[in-house]
Amino acid sequence: MFEQVFSIASWPMAVLGIIVAALVITWPMYRRLARQANLAAAQGDYASALAAMMRLHRSWLPAAMLDRLVNPGLLDALVGARLNQLGRYQEALEWCDRGLRIARNPRTKALLHDCAAIVHSTIGDATRCEHHLAALADILHRHRVPEIEWGATAMFCANNLGQLEEAWRIARQESDRRGGQVSNRWVAAAIEVLENLGRHAEVLHLTEWVLQQGMPRTGSIPAAHNPEATVGVTELRASYLRAIHGLSLLCGAESALQSGQSDLCERYLAILESIDLKEPVLRALLIGLRCKLSAHKGDHAAVVDAARTIDELTAKYPEHRRLRPVANLAIAGSWQTLGEHERAGSLLSQIDPTLLSLVDRSYLAALMAKSLETLGQTAQAQAQREEAQRLAPAACWNRPSEAADEAAVETATPGITLPGETLIIRSAVEPLADQPVEPVASGMACAAWILAVPALIPLVGSLPAIALFILSLILLLGGRRRPHDRRIGVAGLAISVFSLGCAGLAGVNVAKMLFDHMRSESSANQVQFPDAEQEELEETAPATSFAPEPEYDETDRIPALEEAEEPEPMPASALPDEEIGKQPQPIWHHVVVLAVLVVSIIFHEIAHGVAAWWSGDTTARDLGRLNLNPIRHIDLFGSIIVPLILSLLPGGTVIGWAKPVPVRPQKYRNFRRGNLGVSLAGVSLNLMLALFAANVLMVLMMILGVLHPAERHFDPMTLILGPVRLPGVPHAPLWVGAIELCTTAVLINLALANLNLLPLPPLDGFGALRSILPNFVLTLTNKLGGVGLIVLFFLLASRVGYILFVPAIVAGMLLLMLAMYLGGWTM
Repeated sequence: MFEQVFSIASWPMAVLGIIVAALVITWPMYRRLARQANLAAAQGDYASALAAMMRLHRSWLPAAMLDRLVNPGLLDALVGARLNQLGRYQEALEWCDRGLRIARNPRTKALLHDCAAIVHSTIGDATRCEHHLAALADILHRHRVPEIEWGATAMFCANNLGQLEEAWRIARQESDRRGGQVSNRWVAAAIEVLENLGRHAEVLHLTEWVLQQGMPRTGSIPAAHNPEATVGVTELRASYLRAIHGLSLLCGAESALQSGQSDLCERYLAILESIDLKEPVLRALLIGLRCKLSAHKGDHAAVVDAARTIDELTAKYPEHRRLRPVANLAIAGSWQTLGEHERAGSLLSQIDPTLLSLVDRSYLAALMAKSLETLGQTAQAQAQREEAQRLAPAACWNRPSEAADEAAVETATPGITLPGETLIIRSAVEPLADQPVEPVASGMACAAWILAVPALIPLVGSLPAIALFILSLILLLGGRRRPHDRRIGVAGLAISVFSLGCAGLAGVNVAKMLFDHMRSESSANQVQFPDAEQEELEETAPATSFAPEPEYDETDRIPALEEAEEPEPMPASALPDEEIGKQPQPIWHHVVVLAVLVVSIIFHEIAHGVAAWWSGDTTARDLGRLNLNPIRHIDLFGSIIVPLILSLLPGGTVIGWAKPVPVRPQKYRNFRRGNLGVSLAGVSLNLMLALFAANVLMVLMMILGVLHPAERHFDPMTLILGPVRLPGVPHAPLWVGAIELCTTAVLINLALANLNLLPLPPLDGFGALRSILPNFVLTLTNKLGGVGLIVLFFLLASRVGYILFVPAIVAGMLLLMLAMYLGGWTM
C-alpha cells in the first residue's frame, strides 16, 4: 500500500498538489494587498497605494511571485502610474523602463508606453514622448487594448508640451478616423485643449453634451455576485470614471467663468460637488474654481476660506508634490482678481516649475507677468511674458485681451464633428461598465445551441438534427433577427447536415451489415442437411467393421537428434498484446494529446465568453478573447508545461487549464440564468467536440472497411488502453494517426466535461449549482474560495482520483463502441 502511494509516479502529482495548495493558501493574502492598493488609489491616497504596491513587488508569497511571473511588467506600470500622480517623475520613468525590459503581454506594454509618454510630456521631453507614442500606436494597431486610446493619450501629451494646435489637429484627425465614435477620455482631452486655446463656445457645447450623456453608472452589486469587489477593482474604476467626467466639467466651468457666464459656472460647480471627486488634484481645482467665482463676485471672505481649505487638503496629502503647485495657481488667480497682486506673486513664487507641465508653466509665467507688471516691475514682467509665449504660443492667456474676448464669443467651427450631429461618446473603460448590452441572440438561437449537442450523437441524433435543421432555417429566414441569429443559423445548418449525412451513412452501413448477416445464415442452413446425413450414415455403420492398423517401423519411434538452433528475436509486430501494451508511446502521441487538449480548452473558454456576451457582458469580446488565436488563451504553465509533464509520466492523468475568460456577472441581464448558461456553455462545447470526433471516427472506419474488407475485427479496448495496430494495411501510420486523433479528441473532451461538472469551486459544475441555490447559501459558498482546487489536486494525486473519471471512461467506451459498430467493425 505504502509502495503504491509513495511510488515515483505519484510524486510529481504530489509536488504539483503542494504547489497549488501553497498558491491557494497565500492567495487571500495577495488579494488583501491588492485590495489595499486599489482602494487607496480609488480614495486618492496615492502614497498608501504606492506603499501597498511596493509590498506586492517585494513579496515572497507564492501567489504574488506567480503573478509577477505570469504577467511581468504589469506591477511596474502600476507603480509608475502612482509615482507620476505623486509628481515623482524620474522614479516613474525608471519603473516604466524597467517594466518595458521584462514585459511580454501587449496590454502591459501599452500601459507602460502610455504612462511613459505622459511623464515625458510632463517634464518637457518631446523626443522621448514621441518615441513612446509611436510604440504605443504600433501595439494598438496589432492588439486591442480597450483601456487605452491613442488619440486621447496623444492629445494629453501635446497639451502638456504646450503644442495646443497640434493637439487640436490630433483631435480632428481621430474624430474623423473613428467616424465620430470617441471615448469619454478623448472628450476630456479635447475639452481641456479647447479651454487652453480659449475656444470657450466649443468647450461649453461639448460640456453640455457630456451632461446630457450623464455620469457613467458605476454602482456595484453585492460582493456575492461581484468577484472584483473583493479586490477593490470596481471602486478603482469607478473613481477613474468620476475623474474623467469631472475633468470635462472643470474645464467647462472654467470656460463659463472666463466667458462671463457666472450662473452656468455655478451650475457646473454644483454638479461637480455632487460627484464626490476623490482625485486630490481635481478637488484642488474645484476649490480653486469656487474661489475664482467668489473673487469675481468680490467675496473676500470666501477666498480666504477657500485658501484655508486648500491648506488642509495639501496637509492631508503631504507626499503629493503636484497638489500644492496646482492649488497655488488657482488661488493666485483669485487674489489677482481681487487686486492683491503682492499676495498672488508670493504664492506664485513658491511654486516649483519642474513639477508642472510646459502648458502649466506657461500659465504660471503669464500670471507672474501680470502681477509684476501691476507692481511696476516691467522688465521682469516682459521676460515672464516671453517665457509664457515660448512655452505655449497658442494659449489664450498669451494673446491680447481683445483676441481673448473674441475667442470667448467664438461660435463652434466645423473643424470637428460636434454633439447634436454624429458624435458618439463611449466609456474609456467600456468593457468595465456595469450596464448590460442589448441582447445579440434570441431564445431560438439559445435553443439551437442546446439542440446541437444531442444532434451530434451518431445515428441516434438524427431526430434532434432534423429539429435543429428546421430551427436554423427559421433563424435564417425569420423577419426579426438578432445580430447573432444568422451566425447561429448557419452553424446549426452545418451541424444538422453533417449529423444527418453521418446518420445516413451509418444507416446504410448497418442495413448492409444486417443483409450480409442474413445471407450468411441462409448459406449456413443450406449446408446443414448434408452434414446431418453424413453423421447418420456413420451412426448406422456395422460395429464389426475393423480397419487394418497401419504398420509402424520401430525405427520411426526413435526421434532424430537435431542441433538446437538459437531462436530468432520476435519482431515487434509479433509480440503478444500484453507485451505491446507495455511498449512506451511514441513522442507524436504526446504531441497529439497536448494539441487536442489545448484546442479543447480554447474552445471551452471561447464558449464561456460567447455565453457571457449573450447574457449581457461584453468583457471577453472587448478584451479580444473571442478569438481562435491560441496565444490569447494559452497559459504557459497550465496549458503547456503541466500537461506535457503529466503526459510523459506514467499513470496517464493529464490535466491543464487556459487563461480564464474574464466575465462580470453584474452585467448579466438575469444573474441566475446568465450564470447557469455561462457555466454550462464550456461543457456543452466539449460534448459537441467529442461527438463530432466520434462521427469522424465512424466515417473513417467505414472507409477503412470498404478499402480493406478483410480487416473486419477490431478490439475496442486498444482505442483506450493500447496502441492501435493495422497489420497489412497500406499507409497504416496515417490511418492509425487519424483514428488515435479522433479517439483522443473523444476521451479528452469527455474528461474535460466530466471534470468541469464536478461541484467544486471554481469549476463550472459549482457555478451551475450556485445558480439554483438560494441566496443565503450563496453567501456561504463565497467563503469556500480555492478550497475546491486543493481537494481536486489531492484527489487527482491519489488513486481515489480515478473514480472521478469513471463517468467519462464509461461514456467514452460506449461512444467508441457505438462508432465502431456503426462503422461496420465487429468486436
